[in-house]
Amino acid sequence: MIRQIVFIICLFSPILTFSNNRADSLRQAVATASSDAEKLSPLISLARHYQMRAQDSTNILAEECLRLATQVKDYDKQIESYMILGIWHHNKGSLALAKDQYFKAITIANKHGLKSKLASIYTNLGLSYRRGYQQDSAFYYFSEAEKIHLANGSPYDLWYVYSGLGQMFADLGETQKAEDYLLKAYDVVLQKGNRMDKGFLLYTLNLFFFTHERFDQLAVFRQHWEDFQQEKKTSKELMEIPEHVGMYLFDSKDEKNYTSRLFRAIGHSRKINNRFLAGWCYEDLGDYFLKKQDYPTALVAYDSAQLLFNQSGAAYRRGRALHQLYHTNKLLGNKPAALQYLEQYKQIADSLRSVEIEENLSQLQVQYETEKKENTLVIKELELGQKTQERNVLLGSSILLALLATAIFVGFRQRIETNKKLTDQATQIQEQRIRQLEQEKKLITLNAMLEGQENERSRIAQDLHDGLGGLLTSVKAHFGVLQEKGENGQPQGLYQKTNILIDEACVEVRRISQNLMPRALMLSGLAGAIEDLTGQVQQQNLDCQLEIIGLENEPSQTVSVMLFRILQELTSNILKHAEAKQILIQLIQHQNEITLIVEDDGKGFDLKAAYQKKSLGLKSIESRVKYLRGTLDIDSVIGEGTTVTVNVPG
Repeated sequence: MIRQIVFIICLFSPILTFSNNRADSLRQAVATASSDAEKLSPLISLARHYQMRAQDSTNILAEECLRLATQVKDYDKQIESYMILGIWHHNKGSLALAKDQYFKAITIANKHGLKSKLASIYTNLGLSYRRGYQQDSAFYYFSEAEKIHLANGSPYDLWYVYSGLGQMFADLGETQKAEDYLLKAYDVVLQKGNRMDKGFLLYTLNLFFFTHERFDQLAVFRQHWEDFQQEKKTSKELMEIPEHVGMYLFDSKDEKNYTSRLFRAIGHSRKINNRFLAGWCYEDLGDYFLKKQDYPTALVAYDSAQLLFNQSGAAYRRGRALHQLYHTNKLLGNKPAALQYLEQYKQIADSLRSVEIEENLSQLQVQYETEKKENTLVIKELELGQKTQERNVLLGSSILLALLATAIFVGFRQRIETNKKLTDQATQIQEQRIRQLEQEKKLITLNAMLEGQENERSRIAQDLHDGLGGLLTSVKAHFGVLQEKGENGQPQGLYQKTNILIDEACVEVRRISQNLMPRALMLSGLAGAIEDLTGQVQQQNLDCQLEIIGLENEPSQTVSVMLFRILQELTSNILKHAEAKQILIQLIQHQNEITLIVEDDGKGFDLKAAYQKKSLGLKSIESRVKYLRGTLDIDSVIGEGTTVTVNVPG
């Protein structure tokens, strides 16, 4: 319900452009009031103004209204104050507080014989019980409200009740009853309703028929929605501001069924040869995939939409699809295609604008001819007023010519501005392409450098392991043979020291070799190498915890090596500088992304100062993240520790 209310407020934002002036005038009226009774009415209006916009000032103003109304014993205003507070709490989700305010209003109405106020109170109570899934209580209060409206002879107010009942039965799964009540509400609004009420019900009905896959009814009410949108709108607004139901459907909690329903709606539309509805459903799909940043799929959907709109003759709707194709290609960096669709969009915009000008001129011509005939009749009947009538004809002709000249001038000026914008955009596209090529060149250089480093590390590690490592092993064996022979006079202490030094040399060679190219990474993969590194950190008297989540598919060797190098650099910095007691390492793989998080409780550091010093460690980490086309986030607080987050494609 709240999403629908917010949607209606956004939809009719032109109606609200005067809201600031309205609020200012109400505040002025409150400030200049000479008594509490005089102050009460503008204060109530100001509270309702803020309540419709869900502002927290509502609560304070309504409480002040309630205090003044109680003081001057204005029971109507007391009830209004309770209603404002109830609606405000309802919109905030505090249903118990909302119902408490409504029951207080009922008490005042019953006590002072204000029965006419009960219908509105019961309707709002029904809405609160319905939102709290207490459907029996909701039905009771809706029914009571309906009885009072019928008894009071106020049939238009019944649409609120019917709308609430329709949504209540929809919640209960009684689809036919829900449809009947929603259509009854729409019939009431069609007879005497205002634009905002009509728009709200059209949105509700479109959402209902889409959700329940009533595509035949959806086609009818989407056409009603289309006609409703064209009222008081220019073709440019209709092309560039979508304002249709599909824009909001995929924000609902039923998002997982959204695309499948749209495809079924498209199939139904094609079956009954309704190209307009099929095009609109494709447009909805395009908006959905654009929001999900699936730009290629969005392009396919928008292209299908503009073709169907072209076939069905919906020019301005095709223009909107072309505008979205331009926007999506621009996001993809496909500048030539973006420019092509922008030009097509401008052609439709210019064409529709010309049609509008011709229609306006035709209307003026009809008005002119009508005035001329009327003037002729007046001349025949009143010969004495002939000169006056001739002046009127001349004035009308002058106005017509002035309007025509103005329309031509405006159209010519808009054409010049459009050409200028296209030229500027072409220049921007060229400059962006140059910057893109320069960035790609830098990435190629960086890739070559890092690949060279890793190849050199691998070669050195192999040489250490196969060459120096084997040599030390032979020395150890020969030294053991000397001990076995037990030569007389050999200093035993010197032997022990030498033996220890040889062991330490072997360990050091293995450590250096593993750091250069860890064997655990080659044998056990990324997870095994990180577990091995965690064990090494724990040997430094640090509490190091490791969590590996979702690493079902082993990343490529390049990604594994780079992530391991980043983790080596981070743990080395923590051991050297952080003075930490605990380290938490998390490796998470989700879909096509790998996230590495390293947290410590050390002394933290000034990130800005570290960048100014051009720290080699940070530069190395940034280079590797950039090589993997990932993102790096460092959050460090002095005295509290550091958190480093790396996200790369998996």
